[in-house]
Amino acid sequence: MRSPASLFLPGLVLAALAAGAGPATAGDIRSDNRIEGGTWLAEDIQSRGAMDYLQTTLQVTSGGGVSGFGGCNRYFGDAEIDGDKIRFGALGATRMACPAAVMDQESRFLAALELVRRWRVEPTGLLHLLDEDGVTVVRFSRQS
Repeated sequence: MRSPASLFLPGLVLAALAAGAGPATAGDIRSDNRIEGGTWLAEDIQSRGAMDYLQTTLQVTSGGGVSGFGGCNRYFGDAEIDGDKIRFGALGATRMACPAAVMDQESRFLAALELVRRWRVEPTGLLHLLDEDGVTVVRFSRQS
């Protein structure tokens, strides 16, 4: 005689598969493909990497406000967002001085934002900010 659990479990698995759920994998696909909300952490800036300990970040609000930390200074401003198109406006920033390598990364990051014309989020959850030719100028992971 079959146990009640053995009769129930196959039905539960079939219901989950029919609803689009599948087995979890290391490269789980994220359903949250929005640029707005949360904090993005820069992993690569203009194909030259990024110093992780600086925590260069980007936050975008649903109203187009942008802010974050460049590695030395906080920055803030606005962006025009229309679908997958984005253009950063003039950004303001605090004016602290930091070691040369830190200032270099921050300068590269802020200069890269000026080149951005589109964005996309990979199924793995990485955010790419792209220039007018579709080349990634900054790549981020979702921090929160």
